[in-house]
Amino acid sequence: MNKIYYLNNKIKNTIYILKKIKNIFFIIKELIKNSLDAKSKIITIYLEKYGLKSIKIIDDGLGMTFKDLLICCKQYTTSKIKKIKDLKSNKFYGYKGESLF
Repeated sequence: MNKIYYLNNKIKNTIYILKKIKNIFFIIKELIKNSLDAKSKIITIYLEKYGLKSIKIIDDGLGMTFKDLLICCKQYTTSKIKKIKDLKSNKFYGYKGESLF
């Protein structure tokens, strides 16, 4: 039978960093999808400490109002669905506000 033991710090740190990097790629992918949904033609990505400290996306997309900015990061907020049938015909990448959670 295998004995259960604690991982050493080097292994723990490696697992932590690999998990963070996977999440960073997912975050960047979702931010690029947001830019594409906003009809951006130019997307610039800035990473500080490889995205571990900050990720900044600048694009030439349609943008949003200040009022929309206040609620855009809340779960189940969207600009793309108003009726249940919109779920079937949706041609956008993101639309449910779920990737933030």
